[in-house]
Amino acid sequence: MNLTHYHDALRIFKEIETVRKDTLGERHNDYLTTKHNIGHCLMNLTHYHDALRIFKEIETVRKDTLGDRHDSYLTAKHSIGHCLMNLSHYHDALRIFKEIETVEKDTLGERHNSYLATKHNIGHCLMNLSHYHDALRIFKEIETVRKETLGERHNDYLATKHNIGHCLMNLSHYHDALRIFKEIETVEKDTLGDRHDSYLTTKHNIGQCLMNLSHYHDALRIFKEIETVQKDTLGERHNSYLATKLSIGQCLMNKSHYEDALSIFKEIEIVWNETIGQRHGKYLIGKICIGECLKRMKALDEALQILESSKPILSEVFGDHHDQYLRSSFHIGHVLSMKGRFDDALEILESTKTKQIETFEKSHPKVLKTTSVVGRCLAEKELFDKAHDTLSQALEDGLQVLDKEHPIILSIRINLANCLFGMKRIEEAMNHLTEVEEISLQRFDDHHSIYREAVKMKEQHKQKQKQNEEGVDVSPVTERMQSAKLE
Repeated sequence: MNLTHYHDALRIFKEIETVRKDTLGERHNDYLTTKHNIGHCLMNLTHYHDALRIFKEIETVRKDTLGDRHDSYLTAKHSIGHCLMNLSHYHDALRIFKEIETVEKDTLGERHNSYLATKHNIGHCLMNLSHYHDALRIFKEIETVRKETLGERHNDYLATKHNIGHCLMNLSHYHDALRIFKEIETVEKDTLGDRHDSYLTTKHNIGQCLMNLSHYHDALRIFKEIETVQKDTLGERHNSYLATKLSIGQCLMNKSHYEDALSIFKEIEIVWNETIGQRHGKYLIGKICIGECLKRMKALDEALQILESSKPILSEVFGDHHDQYLRSSFHIGHVLSMKGRFDDALEILESTKTKQIETFEKSHPKVLKTTSVVGRCLAEKELFDKAHDTLSQALEDGLQVLDKEHPIILSIRINLANCLFGMKRIEEAMNHLTEVEEISLQRFDDHHSIYREAVKMKEQHKQKQKQNEEGVDVSPVTERMQSAKLE
C-alpha cells in the first residue's frame, strides 16, 4: 500500500470511528478495532507518537474489559511495542515483546503464528541492539517452524529468512547474506511484483551487500532503481525512500564523490528532523554520515563537533555498546588521529575496539577498520614494532573474510607501508603502495581517496629521498604532521 492509500484508508476508518463511537460507545470491541486500524495507518505513515497514544488508550480499555491475557489486549500491546521499536526505544520494546511471548507460549503454543510473530520482533529488537548472534539463533528457530507450517514461498517465512540474511550481513558474512537475499528476491518478484515494499526492501539489502563488498557501481544502480519506484509510490518524505537515498549518499561517499554525498545527507537530515526528531535512530545515523563525510573532506573541526555532539544522545538511545555508538566513537578517534592528537585517539580507539570485539569477531570489517587506525597512531608515535605487529595481524585477519581489493584491506596496507617507512624497510613499503595504487585505480578510479593516498605517500617518500640526497634535513615532527593529514 502506498502513502495515498494509507491516507484514503485513514479517512475511511475515521468516518467509521465517528459512527461507531455514536452507536456503540468507546469501549465496544468493534469501535476499538476501528481505532486500532487508525493507529496502524498512522504508524505506516510514520506518525509513531500519535499511533502510540492511540494504542495505549486501547490497551487501557482492553485490559479492563478483556484482561491482560486476551488476544485483543495482546495485539494492542504488540502494536505499542512496534511503535517503540520504530522510535528506537528498543529496550522498552524488547521488554514488552518478552511479556507477550510468555503469555502466548502458554496460551497458543510455540508453533502458533502470533507467538512466532512476537518472537520475530524479539529477534528484531536484539538485532537493533547489535546482539546479532542471539537474533540469528531466534530467526533460525522461527525459520524451521515456518518452513514446515507455511512453506518456502509464504511472506512470513520469507520475512524470517530476510532477517537471517540481515544478521549475516551485520556479522560480515556478505556472500552468504547476498545468496539469501537473491533467493528471496526471485520469489517476491514472482509473487508480489517488482514495485512491492517487501521486494524493494530485499533489493535494497542486495545493494547493501554489494556496497559492503565494495561493488559500488552495482550497488548505486540498484539503489537508484529503488529510489525511482519509492518516489512514485511512497513520496519523498517517507522513511523507506529516505533510507534508500541515504544509501545512495553512502555509495557516492565511498566513491569519493563527497560534495554530492554531503548534499544528500543534509537534505535527508532536514526531513528527518521535521518528521521523526533528533533522537530517532535513523536521524542519528544520518548525522554520523554527515560527520564521516566531513571527515573524508578533511573538514576535521566541523566533523568532530558533529560527531561529539551526537555521542551523548547515541548513548542514551542505543547504549555505549551499540554498533552506531561505536561507529561514531571510531570516527571521533579517527578525526583526532588526523589532527595529530594520537594519544587521545588511541584512548578512544582502543576502548571502541574492545567493545566491538565483544559483539563481533576480530576479523569483522568494523574491528579491522578500528585496528588499522590504531596501528597508524602507534606508527605516528614511533612505536613501530607494536604498530607493525598490529597492522600485520589485521591484514592477516582481514584477508580471511575480505578479498584483497576491498578498501579496508587497501587501507590497512597503506598504514602498514607508513609503518615500514618508519622502520626503514623501504622496499617492502613501496611494494605495498604500488600494489594498492594499481588495485585501486583498476577497482575504482584516480579520484578515489585510497588511490590518491597511495600516490601521495609514494611521492612524499621520493621527495624525502631527494632531500636527503641533497643534504636537506627533514625533521621527524614535520614528517609526522604531513602523514597525520592522510586518512
